[in-house]
Amino acid sequence: RADTSYMPEAAMYRNGIREFHIDACNLGGAAQGFFEAEELTRRAGISRPEYRETAMGICNFVRDAQ
Repeated sequence: RADTSYMPEAAMYRNGIREFHIDACNLGGAAQGFFEAEELTRRAGISRPEYRETAMGICNFVRDAQ
């Protein structure tokens, strides 16, 4: 059986609200990737402060919403 967890028609409650399996763990991994990208670009002499800002935005969202 195929995994249907990300198919909207298969992940909808009876009241019409869609359920997606994206939680703090998944978002934390995304934030970590942005933190690492900011550090690596900084080491390479490239300034990408928006990477850190994005990571912090994800962290703040998780803190406020979970």
